[in-house]
Amino acid sequence: LCRVAKAGYVETPSRPREIYAKSRFARLAVLLGRVPEVGFYHHRWLVERDGDHLRFTAKVAALLENPGNYLTRAQLGRKLTEEESAVALWWEGGFTCEEVFVDPREEYPAYRARELARLRGR
Repeated sequence: LCRVAKAGYVETPSRPREIYAKSRFARLAVLLGRVPEVGFYHHRWLVERDGDHLRFTAKVAALLENPGNYLTRAQLGRKLTEEESAVALWWEGGFTCEEVFVDPREEYPAYRARELARLRGR
């Protein structure tokens, strides 16, 4: 984007939104052998913003392998707000970004725990 424009706007679902199971009974679905709908199945990146820097973490199938990798409505006790659901960046002159590839067995549950604590206000 920075190569073809002097300024612009980028908006994507936030990483918390991409790891959030919308269903009220996500745990029950898992017990019944069903995979709950988590985030948007066709999205391939988890996006976080730090100032004018965007971090794109690869979203792989391992996200759904362990319920400890994603957030449920029951765990949070509410829906995500609009502000929590999106990453928005108005930029002028440029911004930085990076692709991140992690070990999902370690990073996904660690991120989920940090994010759940932050969203609960702890």
